[in-house]
Amino acid sequence: MTSSQHAHGLCVDSGLRLSPRPGPRVRCWVRGWRVRRDQLSVCQGTLNCGSHVVSSKLCIRVLENLHEGNLGPVKMQSLARKCVWWLGTDKQLEDLTTKCSGCHRVQNAPPQAPLHLWEWPSAPWQRVHIDFAGPFSMFLIAVDAHSKWPETNYGCVVNGPQYTSEAKNGIKSAPHHPAKNRLAERFVQTFKKSIKAMEKEDISLQHKVDNFIFVYLNSIHATTPAMLFMNRNLRSCIELMKPDL
Repeated sequence: MTSSQHAHGLCVDSGLRLSPRPGPRVRCWVRGWRVRRDQLSVCQGTLNCGSHVVSSKLCIRVLENLHEGNLGPVKMQSLARKCVWWLGTDKQLEDLTTKCSGCHRVQNAPPQAPLHLWEWPSAPWQRVHIDFAGPFSMFLIAVDAHSKWPETNYGCVVNGPQYTSEAKNGIKSAPHHPAKNRLAERFVQTFKKSIKAMEKEDISLQHKVDNFIFVYLNSIHATTPAMLFMNRNLRSCIELMKPDL
């Protein structure tokens, strides 16, 4: 598209001409130009507003040129600002990429909505997060949300059909969605790492689990699970080294 074609398009553009008695729709359109009246100028037959102004008759051709390469709306808008402008440029470019099947196939996934944080319970066992750990053995994991006190046993759960009975009514999260059950998922990760790290030790699996749970209950998370749950720390071998005062 040449500058002469551009200038001719402006001359025959009825959208840039006003009738003596413009209707409400035209008056609304005029307001969009009025806020830019100090930026308007004419150069070699083309109407400029910072960059070139394109007539409504040429908008479709310009949009097609900008869309070549499927760069996405942001880059197309930055490219348009260098040489063209008309009322509603950005909106039309966004609509063009929205309707383009090629742009849809390669665009990034939309940003995820922020997760709603669980409220901290005021007492133990008001809310329990449950999951299972494997595959070396299937352990049912239950973690108290107030104290992070864990309980382990054999079993399995992720809001499956085994959790639809009347005895287990309460707040449930979507299955296979780790972020919604993060407390239990995080404990399962720590639990599995510890058990795997002890696989060469010549003790039973139950002994390994007991050792892990005992040490975990005394580990500090700002405070310890034992302190939150029992209002005291458990006496470990390290604690026994300190003299009674």
